[in-house]
Amino acid sequence: MASTDTSNSPSSEYMTLSELAAYCSMSKSTLRSWIRIGMPYFKLGRSIRIRRNDFDAWFEQFRAPGSTKSSRRKDALREAVMEVRT
Repeated sequence: MASTDTSNSPSSEYMTLSELAAYCSMSKSTLRSWIRIGMPYFKLGRSIRIRRNDFDAWFEQFRAPGSTKSSRRKDALREAVMEVRT
């Protein structure tokens, strides 16, 4: 039987601060600050775990306006229409 241990993998559903830091390219101290301001997490004794999907949803709320691909496409289309009109 193959081993399915994913405890050190950022693809596991529940991640440690170290795993989350690797997953999102942030420092552990930044993640601790985010926990203080409301990032969802689980505390098991002294151990902190963050569900990957919870983090992704929480982080998504801070997306800057216009930073999505569809917004860039809309901006490019708007510029193209303005060029045709002039």
